[in-house]
Amino acid sequence: MTHRDDPRAVLLGRTRPDGRDWVAVTVWAAVIAAAVAWGRWLGAAKVLVDWPPLHALWEPALGAGLLAPAAVAVAVVLTRRWQDRVRWPWLLVLAVIAAFAWMLAANMWRGGGLDRLAAPLGSPQDYQGDVAAFAGPLDTLAHYTERLPTLGTHNRGHPPGPLIVIEVLRGLGIVDLRVVALLVCAAGVAAAVRVAAVLRRLAGEDRARQVLPVLVLAPYVLWLGVSFDAVFCAAAAWTAYLWSRAGRSRGLQVASGACFGGMLMLSYGLAPFALVLLALRRGRTALLWAAGGVAAVLGAAWAAGFMWFAGLAATNVEYQATYHLQGGRPGWYWWLGDLGALAIAAGLAAALSARHAVAWLRSRDRGAGAPETLTLAALAAVVFMVVSGVTKAEVERIWLPYMPWLLVAVPAGRARALAAAQGAWTLAVSALVLPWW
Repeated sequence: MTHRDDPRAVLLGRTRPDGRDWVAVTVWAAVIAAAVAWGRWLGAAKVLVDWPPLHALWEPALGAGLLAPAAVAVAVVLTRRWQDRVRWPWLLVLAVIAAFAWMLAANMWRGGGLDRLAAPLGSPQDYQGDVAAFAGPLDTLAHYTERLPTLGTHNRGHPPGPLIVIEVLRGLGIVDLRVVALLVCAAGVAAAVRVAAVLRRLAGEDRARQVLPVLVLAPYVLWLGVSFDAVFCAAAAWTAYLWSRAGRSRGLQVASGACFGGMLMLSYGLAPFALVLLALRRGRTALLWAAGGVAAVLGAAWAAGFMWFAGLAATNVEYQATYHLQGGRPGWYWWLGDLGALAIAAGLAAALSARHAVAWLRSRDRGAGAPETLTLAALAAVVFMVVSGVTKAEVERIWLPYMPWLLVAVPAGRARALAAAQGAWTLAVSALVLPWW
């Protein structure tokens, strides 16, 4: 068997791109092109987003401001060998700093300062728009479902968790939306290092170091900076991290379950993330202890007045009512449109990650605990959500908790080139459209 024929060499990315890699890239580009073309043909009024398939404004622009995010991307890519010599804890610190700088630069180069990040949170339809409707977190839990029809768009589509987070921040005296936006963004960008930490435990430090720049420069940073879903992304990453560390520790197993219960209180769309957690492979006993943690959180919410399944049913009623009032969102478009939005926000690296995850699945030399399982699980969750229709026209922001996991199977030997590709694609998207939520 030659080196090129060795399936392990393919999985580790030590070969040059082959025909199947180019097929994956072509499919990625074709999905984006088809979603854009079809959406533009149908028109924004029909599919109910501003620039199909993205909830963004088409505003091409160039300027000196682009030099700032470009400089961050170049620094991350060109210091790759130096990064290999930095101790792991310090590398994570530097990665958070780089990711935060990248997020700020990529989102603010057009101007507007912190107000650019805070503007979506200030919308009456965002979570904080309903703070005055409740007397505090306990009142929110007690009356959330019954008052759901009177709430703003975002709260009607979610459990009370996001609103409670806003209420807690206000209780701590954090009311300036610019400060809230920075906290949300910080949580979102820090998710990358938690994902890398999971990858380190699963596949070793070398693999985690290779993939980390790809995570830092991922295009979805453009939505981490304008969406509260960045908190959901962080919650998913921390839950997976705790679960990866749980081992035989009953405390960590319960804590992991409690974190997953907290995720469910943030978004109904996080339920399929259980597939990613299951891909980390823990025994039945660990799953039972984790289930106890989930039950504890949801049970406490129920005791306070919010039953998760009743809230889900009420949310579905509100969605269907809005859907009919708006004339209906064409599901037959959004099966493609959601994938197109995901492809744009996740970047080229997601296509090669998926391709190599599939190659791993088909290989006889798979082994256990491979990062490819995480990408395959995230793909399965995405497909389930698209087919079920729950993501119809939610587009890019709803995928934020899943996007990092779609990148972890990138061929390690090409990670530097893919990090550069991610950075370039982010700059291109940022120069063409203006995301907003």
